[in-house]
Amino acid sequence: MRATVSYRIVLCIQGPFTVKAASTSTVTFRNVFAQTTTFQFYVDNPLFHISKPSESIRAHKDHKIVISFDGSDGSSKTPVAGRLVVSCARSAAAASAGPTPPNIQWIYYLKGVIPEGKDAK
Repeated sequence: MRATVSYRIVLCIQGPFTVKAASTSTVTFRNVFAQTTTFQFYVDNPLFHISKPSESIRAHKDHKIVISFDGSDGSSKTPVAGRLVVSCARSAAAASAGPTPPNIQWIYYLKGVIPEGKDAK
């Protein structure tokens, strides 16, 4: 029986980035690799949304990820936490790691807020 080994490398953790209810905010992400690379974007809380699930970003270029926040799912004004995860399955650095390259991730913490005196919906 052959064992499959999976690796994950977290390169950068940042935030929290504040996103107001019923509006958008941007997180700037930079392709650190020497070639155009496709990155996947994922949010772990269904109250946050991203404009695109993936994007090919040219080498050493910045990309703005647009994030929106629906507001809390109740009447609470308590901030809502979430994470934006940016990943790429294969890169030039990972290519030399063998047949199972590490999954490289950047994590951005999000904080959704409802401004005083406003409802999210």
